[in-house]
Amino acid sequence: MTPDAVVYRYLELLSLSELDVDAFCRFVACDADLLNHWLQILDLPVDTDAFNAAMHSLPPGDLRRLAGSQAVSSSAMMGSARLSLDLWQSVLRSAYLGEFLYIAASDENVTPASRTNLRLRMLLGLSGVSLGRDDDLHRLAEFRGVNPGLLEDASLMIRIFAVLDGIEVNRDGELAGRLLSIEEDAYGKLMVQAEEASNSAVAELGIDVDPDANWHDRLWLRRQIESATAPFAGCTSLAELADTHALVCRSLFNTSPLLLIMTASQHLRLVRHDDVRIARDSATSEVAAAVRAKRNGHLLDRPEADT
Repeated sequence: MTPDAVVYRYLELLSLSELDVDAFCRFVACDADLLNHWLQILDLPVDTDAFNAAMHSLPPGDLRRLAGSQAVSSSAMMGSARLSLDLWQSVLRSAYLGEFLYIAASDENVTPASRTNLRLRMLLGLSGVSLGRDDDLHRLAEFRGVNPGLLEDASLMIRIFAVLDGIEVNRDGELAGRLLSIEEDAYGKLMVQAEEASNSAVAELGIDVDPDANWHDRLWLRRQIESATAPFAGCTSLAELADTHALVCRSLFNTSPLLLIMTASQHLRLVRHDDVRIARDSATSEVAAAVRAKRNGHLLDRPEADT
């Protein structure tokens, strides 16, 4: 199962007001469970161009609902066995290694799409995924564990997969030489490239790999907040929003923070209290300063505190 840290970041991407579909596709392509789920939904084989096109063609609302449903079903299974982040990163690194082995061993012109498709098949194959629409994935499963001596005339994809499968038993370097004619030094450099590429992908996608983070609790808290804040979607006026804001905040925090809005005259006005206003350009107001700086602020509850 997808690690909780990855599910958490997946939910963060879905919560953005503007969903970057290209970034979302890159994220999905780093996790075997997510990728398998989407390829099943779209009824596609491993084909990065077709996948990206299909994701872009989905109405944004449908994409969010489908992804949200998947995240709910995944995060609800908290008691299920999950990959550790270390193992998850190891599988991703192996998939990138497969891509670089393909570039190094191929006699043909390697296009960006073909190298990406091979990496995705390595990711899915190493994770035990098989797709009904993808014959190549079936072949990987079929030849997995076969004596390497019988694979010397197999397709390049199967030979690369055999090398990656040999990592677990420390035979990958030997098999890279035997099946792909890649010398030890060259193989070591490809491993470094794969490590750098996978680390770069994880950083670009914003996945927090902090080993001390309690992702189980964070996911549970996020679910509570999402459930409690769902009523906001039904608000049709500022008055309704203010009432809902008060109810939700009391539910979550046992208190109701003040709700301020910006007026046309560049004043911050307290909702339901028109007489309480703060000039946005006030030199003394900490609230105004926080708004101008777009940062969180903290005010002490005392007579001289800013209001």
